[in-house]
Amino acid sequence: MKRSMSFIITFLLSFIFLILFLIWWNQERLIFFPEKLSENFIFRFPNEFQEIKLTTPDGETSYGLFFPSKNNLSKKTILFFHGNAGSLRTWGRIYEDFLPIGWNLLITDYRGYGKNSGSISEESMNSDAELWLSYLLGELKIPRNEIVIYGRSIGTGVAIDLVSKNPDLNLFLETPFTDLFTLVRNYYPFIQTWMLKFQFQNLAKLKKIRSKVRIFHGTQDQIIPYSNSEIIFRKLKEQNQDVILFTISNGSHNDLTIYPEYHRALKNSLDEL
Repeated sequence: MKRSMSFIITFLLSFIFLILFLIWWNQERLIFFPEKLSENFIFRFPNEFQEIKLTTPDGETSYGLFFPSKNNLSKKTILFFHGNAGSLRTWGRIYEDFLPIGWNLLITDYRGYGKNSGSISEESMNSDAELWLSYLLGELKIPRNEIVIYGRSIGTGVAIDLVSKNPDLNLFLETPFTDLFTLVRNYYPFIQTWMLKFQFQNLAKLKKIRSKVRIFHGTQDQIIPYSNSEIIFRKLKEQNQDVILFTISNGSHNDLTIYPEYHRALKNSLDEL
């Protein structure tokens, strides 16, 4: 009887350990859904654009697309960090939201996405973001006050980290989250913080931000609940930040761009900078 009980306990512990190990080992596949492109893939868009290839300090390649606005008499530029799926092939069309209202767009891929080499990690996402900001400032000579850092979904984690290190840069957040652990617990209540390689402590990093913040979120978002933006908004208000939360009634996670109120809010927010 004791042997049987010991065997059962050992089996259960081994099974639990296996599950935890699989979660740890495969969590990139649970969080990120990249589209991989061959290095000779040719991007095609109706609008004029420039493909840019940078080499990271650790020797990886990072690609970005720069779309110039013909309505832009200045150098005003959006640095855009996209969501967790796809690649520049699909995300490039986001230029349609920015160019007509007079803003250039620079959008980049994460490591392991599109034509980019390397493996994704939170550290590499953040360091590559700094590399692209340096490109805007150094190579393209964009003044700091004419740059907006824009993050969408998982990209809000990258955007917040970048602005926490550059607190004078204006920050736009579309469907942001407070931190990855809290978000994941909504779906997997048994998850503990030590199980996650990725943390994205967005709420904690807000205290370093001193610039204008504009938030866009739909009330029917089933992936990142709207309450995340409410918490972020309140936190920034406590810091006396210049922050506005634009609520898109009935908007969900992937469809804010179909709502005229989103485009009005976006244009008005950019026009005031």
